[in-house]
Amino acid sequence: MPVRNTKAIPRADLERAMRKAHRAYGNRANFRGIDIGYRWTNGAQSDEICLRIHVEQKLGPERILDSQILPSEIDGVTLDVISGPYGPTLGKRPGASQNDNSSARPPYAMAGLACGRSGESIGSVGLMVIDETTGKPGLLSNWHVLAGPRAHCNDPVMLPCEQDEGHDPRDHVARLKRWVLGRSGDAAFAELLPDQPWLPLQFGSFKSIDRARPVQLGEILTKTSQTAGTSRARVDGEGLYRLRYEIRPGVFEFRDIEGFKLVALDADTVDTPTVSLAGESGAAWISEITGEAIGLHFGGDTGPDAASDHAIACNVTSVLDRLQLRLATFEDLLAQNSQGAVLTQQQKISANLSAGQPPESTLKDWPHPVHWAQDWSGEPSVTELRAAPQPEAAPVFRRHRPDHRQDRAGHQQYPADVLPLIRIQPRGLFHSPPQDFRQSPSARHQIISQEIWPLHLYPALLDCNPNFQGVLLEERLTHRIQAISPAGIAAFLAQLINGSLHFDGIGLQRLRSEDFIGVATYRQACERILAALQHQ
Repeated sequence: MPVRNTKAIPRADLERAMRKAHRAYGNRANFRGIDIGYRWTNGAQSDEICLRIHVEQKLGPERILDSQILPSEIDGVTLDVISGPYGPTLGKRPGASQNDNSSARPPYAMAGLACGRSGESIGSVGLMVIDETTGKPGLLSNWHVLAGPRAHCNDPVMLPCEQDEGHDPRDHVARLKRWVLGRSGDAAFAELLPDQPWLPLQFGSFKSIDRARPVQLGEILTKTSQTAGTSRARVDGEGLYRLRYEIRPGVFEFRDIEGFKLVALDADTVDTPTVSLAGESGAAWISEITGEAIGLHFGGDTGPDAASDHAIACNVTSVLDRLQLRLATFEDLLAQNSQGAVLTQQQKISANLSAGQPPESTLKDWPHPVHWAQDWSGEPSVTELRAAPQPEAAPVFRRHRPDHRQDRAGHQQYPADVLPLIRIQPRGLFHSPPQDFRQSPSARHQIISQEIWPLHLYPALLDCNPNFQGVLLEERLTHRIQAISPAGIAAFLAQLINGSLHFDGIGLQRLRSEDFIGVATYRQACERILAALQHQ
């Protein structure tokens, strides 16, 4: 079958061929990505658009089996093979910048500054954003910069100063809230501390980025960071790129991430890489013409030759959508400091709940990222991570506290017609949950996720020991409780619940250690508490 002129092939046909090639060759050990981009010949870029498979290392025909040789075309689309040993671009300390005051502690948080977790490697702040669920400002960067394999919700996020020697509490500016690692991107969001000054500007250029859009093949983008200054690159391809991550302590796996590849302008004259330096992970790629946010830098080509001055970025629009964020503006800064600020989305949701309207799920129990080996249907798969709901999450149910509330020994009882769980309605009215909530798994899941866990068990754990900060609802009890309770898990839970004020006045009688035998996760502990409430 003759190869067609790929310049005239519709984009839908190119993407169809790309999905077919990914299913056929994506499980090979040498595979590192697949995209639609420009064909390269003898180190020079041509104007021909083709399908490209990226490999860790290009091998000659004499070093591979005949059955492993890739075809020259797929469904009439030219197929090219290029080298792409990609890896994250983390740094150890903020590097020298073109700004003379790079070593000074920045008075404001802004995009482009060096950032990271306390005591670990650093990257860059990509963009200043607003959390659409709370209206609060924060930082957007990579998952492997702000989160990583040891992350917990509310972990401190730092803007380290070059002159620091070790940990400096003045560097703590934000708290880690949500993250994503999968096809949608490599990204994380950290909410700024209430008293942290910030500006919706890019370090170096001091431009305000208030719009984002998808990437366009061939356009020129710029990236400015405190670590490496300003660099310019051209979009060379769009597709899927595979990187190796430490997803849990000591556990390494590959992840396929949708995005685009960039090459430095005049790459053939460059002796050292300029578009992907250590410490630039998380920096934003901005359109040179329109000033719109396009991508979030998360890796680079680790090849030794000069032509390997490449970078890869995930799509900003996809990341913002997955993490429920939008770009911050000066209007947001003014609204934060004004007395007449409008209700945030989370406040509106809480208001709807108080009126008995069904809630829209904004806090999901997102699973751990799955392995890359799966069929690519063209739709992004759910491989996101997200922290468990915290006590400040919008509560759905409140407890009714009658005048003769029950004590912990069970000497006084609620009136017979009052269920343990009630929803408060406007004007002081009360509405009981559905009568079949005891048998409905979805109702039990909702009560546990939005009532028992965030309002009672989680606060009780924090009062007992601050090391429970950021514990996940699905986390195993052995991870933290065994370290502080020689009496055992069951005895610890019974003693904690019986002695905590967070369980007073909800109709719960004294529990015994036997009530928690066999419990392995915090969700199962909540199930036992709910069962105790239903039988009392």
